[in-house]
Amino acid sequence: MGCYLLWRCLFLVLSVVCPMFLSSSGCFMEERAALMDIRSWLVNAESKAPSSWGDGGDCCSWERIMCDNTTHRVSRLNLFQTYQENLQYCEDECPNLNLTIFSSFRGLQLLNFSGHHACLQNFEGLQGLSKLKYLDLSCNSFQGGGIPGSVGKLVSLEVINLNGNNIGGTLHSTGTETKNIYSFSVDAVNFLLTIRRVQMADFRNLRNLRELHLGSSQLRGSLPASIFALPRLEYLDLSYNLFEGHIPINLSRNLRLRELYLTFNRLSGGLPASLFALLRLAYLDLSDNLFQGHILTNSSWNLRELHL
Repeated sequence: MGCYLLWRCLFLVLSVVCPMFLSSSGCFMEERAALMDIRSWLVNAESKAPSSWGDGGDCCSWERIMCDNTTHRVSRLNLFQTYQENLQYCEDECPNLNLTIFSSFRGLQLLNFSGHHACLQNFEGLQGLSKLKYLDLSCNSFQGGGIPGSVGKLVSLEVINLNGNNIGGTLHSTGTETKNIYSFSVDAVNFLLTIRRVQMADFRNLRNLRELHLGSSQLRGSLPASIFALPRLEYLDLSYNLFEGHIPINLSRNLRLRELYLTFNRLSGGLPASLFALLRLAYLDLSDNLFQGHILTNSSWNLRELHL
């Protein structure tokens, strides 16, 4: 009798609590409300709002949204903007967006909010997204001006794209917690700093880093040898910067590097033999620099493209 009453009480509690979170359409009410807030922002900002949002039914069936089959929570929110290719960004006119608007999606794994030319505020509003793996906020503008240090609080993050965000200042440490990132991308003409201020402490915790995009960031100084020692790095883009001096001469032939872009810098001196002994290197762009001397060929070359 006691067990029966216990189960009956539990059933009554669940019957009261569940409707607080799930609507009759099977969509979490807090997530549905957040989606409508996002839609309102898109309309007010004259961005392209998904036409199916708010048409009833399960919001998991709305365009640009995917939900987890088990939890029914929103897992992918793909809101990239594609139709404003000719929009001229103006800092004084960009619409403000507080990133806490995404905080309700606690099961979110992918967030793409690229191309909206929005003034992004309060990056800390994303910290509760403990399952977020892919974050693309490119072609917007951070109000703080620099890369938020709280990126390191996104413990599951694997890919982050901050291209075209009018970023300036110093590249701060991304934190010890962010160990799973394999693609880190910054590409902004106003990213003003010197490589002497960017210590490998900013990257050494990213042991799984496979892609590093730092093109067109006005980086200067010498190429840091330690950046070539990242154990899993396969793609490195340091093009269109202001690097000077030589390429590190003692590169390990066991590096996983497959693509290396150093074009449009001020690098000089000879080309080290170890560069052409990298076993996996397939694409190498050294054009528009000040190199001189010889290229030491060897039979282990796997290069498919070499740009001089």
